Amino acid sequence: MDNLQPNQENLDSLDKLSLVVKRNLKSIIKSAPAIIGFSLFLIYFCENRFFPSFDIFSLGSLLIAASILGLLVFATLTFGISMPGLMWTDIFLKDKEVSNEFKYYLPKDNKRKLSQAQLRIIRVYFFLPAILCAYINIYAITSNSDYALYSLAAPVAVCLALAICLKLEYRLSAPSLLKFVLASLISYSLASIISLLFVVISLKGHFPDAPEHIQILLVLIVTLAMNVTFTVCAISFQNLKYSHTIFFSMLFAFFLSFISNMWLTLPGGIARTLGIGNYIATEIHVSGDPCKIKSIPWENNNDQSCALMNTKVVWSLGDTHRIKAHNKDISLPTKNIISVIKEGQQKNPS
Repeated sequence: MDNLQPNQENLDSLDKLSLVVKRNLKSIIKSAPAIIGFSLFLIYFCENRFFPSFDIFSLGSLLIAASILGLLVFATLTFGISMPGLMWTDIFLKDKEVSNEFKYYLPKDNKRKLSQAQLRIIRVYFFLPAILCAYINIYAITSNSDYALYSLAAPVAVCLALAICLKLEYRLSAPSLLKFVLASLISYSLASIISLLFVVISLKGHFPDAPEHIQILLVLIVTLAMNVTFTVCAISFQNLKYSHTIFFSMLFAFFLSFISNMWLTLPGGIARTLGIGNYIATEIHVSGDPCKIKSIPWENNNDQSCALMNTKVVWSLGDTHRIKAHNKDISLPTKNIISVIKEGQQKNPS
């Protein structure tokens, strides 16, 4: 009983935290969008070393839109991390009929031995095959070999082999084995896809031009780390409330997004999605005094109108447009910009 007391204290703390959030839900809903939205834009401003020429808090809809997009990405990441373990435990391990069949072969009187036996089931029938299938699937998807696609059938063979082991070790019935095969195929596939996404994000964020052996090492490390995370979530779903496991998944999601540089790339992606910055303009047409500035690499300059071609627009709201051309940061008055043309668009007033 002494060993179980810390776990109970942790659960009570999480329940208290949930109650505090529920009691202050209205205040959180009112203030969170502005805080989250401004934080995302502040990261973007610091990354590009500028601040807009207007009070960004005056555009509440912009902050709300940014916070919604940011929360959607974070929620997708959180549920993506928790889904493999959730699907496996919910469809198979926590199923009532399966649990009843396991009881005949698991320790009944000693809670410590029962916990160890359950951890062994998760380790042998979830963690190890999930990481094996993830490595196989990533190889099959990324390899140029004509025979690589045949390895996609490996997870099916792994599931069937493990089903035979379950039958021999725990005498599970055919319906229970069918649930195991279904849960495992879904979970292993999700684990492979999510691991591959994190591998791609990590490679682009940290080692875009790294040698092949460094990239292979990163693939192995990231895939292992992701499957350890999936396994921890599976253990949590087995022993804790779903809400508590989602809380831990959020912590994992924040940590993984931090080390993969997602919080540095996400603000720019949001600005591009909203059409207010971080995009390439094929043409920017300007008139008036800015055309007289010789240090700006104008094209078609006649001192009355001028243009910039294939220029990155960093920010396009407020009194000043922030652009980047030929490794120069340029601020142009919005009133002097005639039009901005994006790829695939007609000329429109800015």
